[in-house]
Formats: sequence, structure tokens, C-alpha cells
Amino acid sequence: INKSIFNLSNFIAEEINKTFSDKKIALNIQPDIYARGNSEIFSVVVENLTENAIKYSDVNSVINVSLRLNHKTIEFAVSDTGIGIADTDKERVFQKFFRTDKVEKLGIKGFGLGLSVVKSIIAQMNGTITIEDNKPHGSIFTVQLPAVEIE
Repeated sequence: INKSIFNLSNFIAEEINKTFSDKKIALNIQPDIYARGNSEIFSVVVENLTENAIKYSDVNSVINVSLRLNHKTIEFAVSDTGIGIADTDKERVFQKFFRTDKVEKLGIKGFGLGLSVVKSIIAQMNGTITIEDNKPHGSIFTVQLPAVEIE
């Protein structure tokens, strides 16, 4: 993986505005946050998490995308008010081909590959991804990456 440094703040804003211009997305992006890696590969993370949030949410709901620096850690989060993920499935959604029963019953299309790819890209960038419930309903996916300090 390319270890170049890129402006993650600008990249996420541009990626969301370009790819999801017709969707209701609230951006809350702290400026001048830099990450180490390949921005083109990271676009898979941004697009997959945002697409999932849209796909599993009501058509009129707003998806929140945020980026902030928390000490020396970058926190990139995508939250929705969709169908949510059962606690028993939170780790399993990152396995290849895994799809929850709820998703199957609702007939939502997919192969169960996106999140396994996302997790692998994040791992290559020395980061982690976690899922928590977005009260009262929905999910929050949070990616944590090591921050790059620009002198």
C-alpha cells in the first residue's frame, strides 16, 4: 500500500460531494487532517460506509459523516438512522459473505463483501473500525487511524 500522505479532510468532503451529491448527507469535517496511505484505496472505505448508511436507511433520513482529530487519532464516523445491526452480528458483518437475517428478509441486495474489504484497508493503514448503536435506531461506524502531523 502506498504510504503517501494526503489531506483526508479535503478528500472525504470531495468524495462525498462528488459521489453522493443527490443524497441527504450532513458533513462535519474538521479541516487539515492528514492520513498516511493511498487516497484512491481509501475512497473504497468512504464510499462503502456511506453507501451502506444510505442503503439501510429510510429514503428521507440524513446520513452524518464526521471527521475529527482526537489527540493523535483520526476519527472518521458515518452514522445513520437505519435498521441497525444486532449486537450478535456486529463482529460478523466484517466477515466475507456474511449478511444478517434482517437484511436478507428485507431483500436488500449485496454480497456481504464491502465491510470485509473496508476492514482490510483500514488494517493496512494501522487503524480500527467499530460499530455502535445510534440511539434510538441506526448504526455508527467509526474508523480510527493514526494521525499524521504536518510541520
